[in-house]
Amino acid sequence: LNRGIIAEFRHPLIRSAVHSAASPEERRRVQAALAATSSPERRAWHLAEATRGPDDSVAAELEAASERAQTRGGYSEQALVLTRAAEMTTHPGKRAERYLDAAAAHLASGNLPAVQPLLELATPDLTGPVARARATSLRASVEMFYARPREVPAMLLDAGADLGSTDPVAVWDLLREATYAAIVGGRMITGTTTREVAKATADAWREPALPAWSPDPLMAALARSVAYGYADAAPALAAALARLRSADELQDQHAFSVMISAAGDELWDIEAKREILEKLVTTGRRRGALHGLSMALLALSTVEIWDGRFAAAESCYIEAYDYMTATGFSASGDFNKALLYAWTGREAELRAAVATMRAYSENLGIGLTYRWIGQVLSIFEIGRGRYREALD
Repeated sequence: LNRGIIAEFRHPLIRSAVHSAASPEERRRVQAALAATSSPERRAWHLAEATRGPDDSVAAELEAASERAQTRGGYSEQALVLTRAAEMTTHPGKRAERYLDAAAAHLASGNLPAVQPLLELATPDLTGPVARARATSLRASVEMFYARPREVPAMLLDAGADLGSTDPVAVWDLLREATYAAIVGGRMITGTTTREVAKATADAWREPALPAWSPDPLMAALARSVAYGYADAAPALAAALARLRSADELQDQHAFSVMISAAGDELWDIEAKREILEKLVTTGRRRGALHGLSMALLALSTVEIWDGRFAAAESCYIEAYDYMTATGFSASGDFNKALLYAWTGREAELRAAVATMRAYSENLGIGLTYRWIGQVLSIFEIGRGRYREALD
């Protein structure tokens, strides 16, 4: 009889009607019954609903269940479970850590509006430089999501200085992210320079035993290229791409594809670039990491263009824009399609795209775009036989 009642209660309409008519105590009893018969990944959620107030043992079960939730429902579901775990936690410091975990999961899913409120809930209870540095890293990631790199490198360097020698791994993570932001921001970053950030990162690199999918060797090699020159860094760049190609699977990083694209272009290793980006696309689709997926598709579109597959590049753009729209990112389509316009000789669209790119870069502080503008215009002018203009 109990199994039959529980089965009926799981029907959404019946559950809604019963829930609205039941008292809080009756609802808790039903949730306890559901917990007793649910799969492991749902048990923790029902236990939380059946419990009066915070309970650390239930919070721990929710945290453990969050990985299973991510496997089943993607980062969005993981974020919901981690948020509930934080709400059930009594210790302020641990509660703040779980709010940060939930914010990171929302960031991976591309749900930016949900990140800032969780950071605000976590901030008052952050204890120690490591927790503060992690919160700073998440804030920096939000800025990079919105393509606002201007202040990010200095922000991350300050967080690293606050850590000092207490946590070398956390310091390295901050330097890696600062290098990415500095490369994107270029000459328009404030409070430091791209070369200063790259030199700090390259000099701090100590290659530990890492899984093949780790972004660290590639970021260290890119930092060396900026700080010490292409000839010095090329072997490390090639080795880093080879590692990523050997990985069975890549962990999705929200902007890792931008750095893979940069490294592939530096070495002109289009095959490595395609193979690695396709792995990132596959991982992003499976895990629901929509922001990282859109970035990987935009990077993959350039590979399709270099291979002369313009229709395939258009397909990448269309899919990427769908995800960008879903995650609230409003970049202009012309901004991203400039390379395609250059290769296909569409001058009016190209000139309009370049104007958009210049305005976008000035407003947000994206120095890397000026290299991109130079590249697309030179390709177009060469295609028209206007070699003086291309050289300029």
